[in-house]
Amino acid sequence: MFEQDNAKLKALVAGSERQAASTQPVDSENVPMEGNVETPHLLEQIKALRGTVRFLRTENSYLKGQDLLKEIQALPHLPEHISRVRTPPLDPSGQSDTDESDTELPPAPPTIRSLATETKVLYRDIIKFSSSPRVVDLSALHAKRAESDCKGGKMWMRRKDSPA
Repeated sequence: MFEQDNAKLKALVAGSERQAASTQPVDSENVPMEGNVETPHLLEQIKALRGTVRFLRTENSYLKGQDLLKEIQALPHLPEHISRVRTPPLDPSGQSDTDESDTELPPAPPTIRSLATETKVLYRDIIKFSSSPRVVDLSALHAKRAESDCKGGKMWMRRKDSPA
């Protein structure tokens, strides 16, 4: 291998001397021979570094994939799909108010996550209502109660008219 490199270098030096002889004289000490000798070694290093980068990229993507798998496994399980019993066809007798047709499954017990979410929503509503006080006119309520006491019963009041 060194003999081949040596022959190539001699040919390059001879070719460069021919070109330089026609233009100007060249010193044999200034010919960059070391750069040509190191080129195959540098090419091997570049190839090795490319392989290393390829390996590191593969390893990085593998590790990221493992992290994603751990995150996915940490998620809560999806609720199982509850298949409902198919509704039977209508009875030709016309009696649709039978207890047999009401065969719905009982609701699933609430999960800890759903309870926590509902608790947060209720707490947020309580904070919102407690932070926004309203003036309530109870005189209409007292007047209605006074009328109902006179008539001997509780009087109905529209929600729009109620103080709350």
